[in-house]
Amino acid sequence: GKDLNMVVLLPELHKTGFLLKQPLEFMDKPASLFVLCDGLRNSPAAAEFCAKKMHSLLLPKLSARATAWEDFELADLLRETVEGLDALLLASPACFAGCSLAVGLLSGTRIVLGGLGGVRCLICRPPPATPMGGAPQRKAVQAQAPWTSQLVVGGDAHTIACQDELLRIESAGCRLADGAPGNRRLSSVSARPAELQAIANEKERLLVQIARASNPFATLGLGSNDLKDGKTSIRKVFRKLSLVVHPDKVGEELKARAMGAFSKLDAAASAIESMLGIDQAAAELLALIDAAVDGGRLAADPAVAAKL
Repeated sequence: GKDLNMVVLLPELHKTGFLLKQPLEFMDKPASLFVLCDGLRNSPAAAEFCAKKMHSLLLPKLSARATAWEDFELADLLRETVEGLDALLLASPACFAGCSLAVGLLSGTRIVLGGLGGVRCLICRPPPATPMGGAPQRKAVQAQAPWTSQLVVGGDAHTIACQDELLRIESAGCRLADGAPGNRRLSSVSARPAELQAIANEKERLLVQIARASNPFATLGLGSNDLKDGKTSIRKVFRKLSLVVHPDKVGEELKARAMGAFSKLDAAASAIESMLGIDQAAAELLALIDAAVDGGRLAADPAVAAKL
């Protein structure tokens, strides 16, 4: 299969900065940079993009510094750099691929680690030195002693096993959690009508509809015919649904889900109103296409795709 991983290792960061005319005068020595990019959706495009761009964003920030770095400043620097890298990725053709990312910055006796997506950063340590006995005996004891490791970054924090990450994904839309809590996966299609009808509770049914919706029309439960009356009808539907899922209208156990659902509902209504204001015919056609995708008709029947 394709090699989706890209690794960047700059073991002598001061030398790299000197060669690129970006001296790191106030960076502790030794200094190194490690970047791991794990491509998603069977494409290395985003991983390659991030691997090539990461140091070009980080080095100018390190070089511009005229005082010593504090620990929290190094952590903030990595966070700002990754946010800038994310903005560049979203504006590039590689944005449709996506990647997980791990980064490590060594500065003297300090190391700053960070990760996004399905990656983990571990600190591995050799066994402690044994002072007793001669050199051969010490080597034999150390050879028998195991190394120790400690998980520093990763785990479930940036996966859909984490409830906070799950809510963030559902609020963003487009890729949504599905399945039992212990066996969740990501789905790119909205919940089918039969699935929603099987949920007896109105609040739960609407929360699932919004969370699973892969497009603004499915979020509000609208078809192409519902757009005939223009923007005024969209706001009416929004108000009706918001009365059910507004955070103030649900119990404490549903409040976190309701906040995400309400935010997504409002964004969907605004998006559809904007589409209708620009080109109503195109909005109606897009609603038909999204409905065909959710129903699996585009993939199953090429004639449907050709007609649309």
